[in-house]
Amino acid sequence: MRLAPKERICIIIKVKWYYSVVYLLENWCNYFAQKIVSVISLMPM
Repeated sequence: MRLAPKERICIIIKVKWYYSVVYLLENWCNYFAQKIVSVISLMPM
């Protein structure tokens, strides 16, 4: 499968962008989950 340089660059950019978005979402999710857990644990039952 031969790709033109332009197409190859586009694919690389898409992949990098996709992974950076996934990475950000994961971090964001973990951050909020941690916040929620700490708030719940501070609440008097």
